[in-house]
Amino acid sequence: MAITPKHPSPDRICVKYAAKKTSVVIRQMDDDTVLIEAPAAGLKFLGELLLAQASFAKDCAFQIDAGAQHFDASSEKGLYIHRLPCIDKERRTSKRPQQKRRLRALP
Repeated sequence: MAITPKHPSPDRICVKYAAKKTSVVIRQMDDDTVLIEAPAAGLKFLGELLLAQASFAKDCAFQIDAGAQHFDASSEKGLYIHRLPCIDKERRTSKRPQQKRRLRALP
């Protein structure tokens, strides 16, 4: 799928929101829950970022760390967005049968 204004890359979404106050906070609430908190601009940023990664054919993963300008200083977590099927998995298909044989040989 071509990168067009209708299908921007995740990097273009970051550039688009660079000057806006997104102030995304991601932190662990408890053992089972992660909190994502932001003003409307921050939630729109995350939504567009997810949609961009879903449509970005050149790479299956995108990472943004907690210290990035889009995150509030209190944010404890970053994001790693990975779309399936993995592009790297296609490159490793020749090794897969060997891994299966090794697993079967274990006692």
